[in-house]
Amino acid sequence: MSFDDYRGIWVFIEVKDGRVAPVSLELLGAGRQLADKRKTELAGVLIGDQVKPLADTVFTYGADVLYVYDAPIFKHYRTETYMKALLACTEKYKPEIILYGATSTGKDLASAVATDLPTGLTADTTILDVEEDTGLLLASRPAFGGNIMATILCKKYRPQMATVRPKVMKALSPVPGRVGRLIEEAIPLEEEDVRTKVLDIVRATTAKVRIDEADVIVAGGKGMGSPGGFQLIHQLAAVLGAAVGASRDVVEAGWIEHHHQVGQTGLTVTPKVYFAIGISGAIQHIVGMQNSGLIIAINKDPSAAIFQSCHYGIVGDAFEIVPLLIGQFQATLDALAGEGTEPLTGSAADSDWETDTAEEADDAAQTVNGVEVAMADSDGSANKLESGGAGTPAESAASLEAAGAGAPVDSAASLEAAGTGASVSSAPSLEAAESAAAAKAAAQSAEPTDPSPAADSGTKTDAIGGKEDEHVRKI
Repeated sequence: MSFDDYRGIWVFIEVKDGRVAPVSLELLGAGRQLADKRKTELAGVLIGDQVKPLADTVFTYGADVLYVYDAPIFKHYRTETYMKALLACTEKYKPEIILYGATSTGKDLASAVATDLPTGLTADTTILDVEEDTGLLLASRPAFGGNIMATILCKKYRPQMATVRPKVMKALSPVPGRVGRLIEEAIPLEEEDVRTKVLDIVRATTAKVRIDEADVIVAGGKGMGSPGGFQLIHQLAAVLGAAVGASRDVVEAGWIEHHHQVGQTGLTVTPKVYFAIGISGAIQHIVGMQNSGLIIAINKDPSAAIFQSCHYGIVGDAFEIVPLLIGQFQATLDALAGEGTEPLTGSAADSDWETDTAEEADDAAQTVNGVEVAMADSDGSANKLESGGAGTPAESAASLEAAGAGAPVDSAASLEAAGTGASVSSAPSLEAAESAAAAKAAAQSAEPTDPSPAADSGTKTDAIGGKEDEHVRKI
């Protein structure tokens, strides 16, 4: 086998309900980066019936070439038909890398193709890279129960193949009008040659929450203590119009169903806002939510690992903090309703919150359900989460403000640490809030300020994308 004969990065384009599946668009984004690094073409392989009109979508999301197998025999996914089409295409054009979504279809097809070629297959990949000179695919995934990241190589065979979990990679912004080469292919396959038949498709009738499609998720862990305590998670989610997520321990304890589980053995999610309440922050959970736009953690253990991976951390008892949040959010929603303003909840917030990561949101402030969120600058110097006005302490104990050194608040009844980072032992009154604000102003006027990024000496990002503990604003 001469590796020089194999060129190009391929993505299997999965079709769901007549549309390109989101995971395929995400893989086109990842594939585009690999192809550019290798200075080669990015191609898609599209199989189905009446699917050729989807070519425009594939090209606008980054593909240079699209191989299409469009025939009635491919109307429904069957391992045998799709495998024969992809094998024929692979043997004819010889790609160096093929990427599949780690869906039920992608996993089934990839394993069948890998067995027949034969070649290696890395499953449930979370990080992709390629050696520029050799073309060796570096496919990394959690291993040994998620305690380490293993990079898996396929040195002796081509093409190299990997499945990638949905929501792990990021799709490129579509480029309207972008075009590519459409190559139509066919194989001599008749219906009587296929051993399996699709008799009927029965859609699931039970309504299940799709947390992987939610914009706001409130997730709880074993720190909630009991099924009764976990009801606080449901209550906060109901007020925010959010989906409910859970850690593996909670699911295994029977507190909630498996389709709510976030993490390595659950779902990978990328909401705009993710609340992690009573969750310790094990790597198995982190890999499932680390790409969320804004992560807010609540845990009474100041050394909990979750604080290494969040944008904002609240140190305290969730049973005191969450009711305060519920009360404040509900009061804000009631006020908005009284003014005739429609609150932003769920997907309704799409048009007003386009920030994907804190790093991309420099100097940007957005409002979600009446709570102003000022995203961190790249130097980590402007993290705050507050209700009650721009830059002023709120008049409620449910105010969330991290304004100074970001020191943890020792009392769960208080959610405000102003200026000096001093501990507060009880819910602040209006007078206490004003006093704290004055102390903050005095401290700021007495100290020189350096607006340059160098003023923050060492904001770092670890392997899973979380900021170092000293730069997390623990409220």
